[in-house]
Amino acid sequence: MARSSRWLVDLWLCGPPAVTSGRGKQPVMRKDVIAEWILRLVMSRERAAAVAGDLLEDSAGRDSSWFWISMAGTIASTVWRDAQTHAWQLAGVSAAGFFFQMILSVGANLAAWLVWTSVHFVRDHTGLELLLPGASLPLSVPVWVTIFYLRLLVPFEVGRWVARRAPGRELSSGLVMMLLWPLLASLTKSPYEFAWVSQFALLGAICERWRTSRRPTPN
Repeated sequence: MARSSRWLVDLWLCGPPAVTSGRGKQPVMRKDVIAEWILRLVMSRERAAAVAGDLLEDSAGRDSSWFWISMAGTIASTVWRDAQTHAWQLAGVSAAGFFFQMILSVGANLAAWLVWTSVHFVRDHTGLELLLPGASLPLSVPVWVTIFYLRLLVPFEVGRWVARRAPGRELSSGLVMMLLWPLLASLTKSPYEFAWVSQFALLGAICERWRTSRRPTPN
């Protein structure tokens, strides 16, 4: 989990490249470049470039919205085809991710409690409180720590874990998690909590897809 911040930085840095204009040498973002970057969520880099080029060619003389609607339709059809063709695999890894999420949540909660209790003991029961005047630390773990670990970081990492087990179908696996996790959670606890948590699992799957799509295609 310590590497999560590095993947978020990579995601920020791997945005769509800018194309330099000929006159003022100012970066100009072409819509086919942006579309290629987005299409790489569901297809290889080479195929994304070809599809973006075809969409750009077909959109000549059409309204600008046609290009983006067609791109969204291409992504939706690809995800739907993956979900139909690999339904059991995606459901299996998503269900495994659900139980893995619960196990990690218990472990992260226990680790946060142990660390916070240790800090509380050192801060308020070893004489250090005489050197550090001020309000004592509460014994219970702060809410923000629980929210960060259990509601943000853990599902994000589980989403990456699931995506690595569905190579080429990372976005599909993330969407299946968003649908399946609340259903599984309804058997054990409130599904509304997992409806929120699964969104960060989807974000983790997207980040994992963008990370792998940056790798050069082997010859």
